Amino acid sequence: MKNLYHSPDYTREVSLVSYFSFLITALYLLTIALAQYLTQKVVKDLFVYTVSLFSLCSLTCSISFLNYSDSLRT
Repeated sequence: MKNLYHSPDYTREVSLVSYFSFLITALYLLTIALAQYLTQKVVKDLFVYTVSLFSLCSLTCSISFLNYSDSLRT
């Protein structure tokens, strides 16, 4: 039976899914932050959304790096 974890197609699909989920989440957070900034409601929430976006970006980069380093080992 073929090991799906080390298959290049599987790794590529996981990377695409993580990139698209990150993109959708980032666009959602940026839209909320921009709406709050334009209406000048709560600036503290803008900071929270920016930190959340940075955390998501760091998480996605680390997942991508782990996938890439796994593909180099095989």
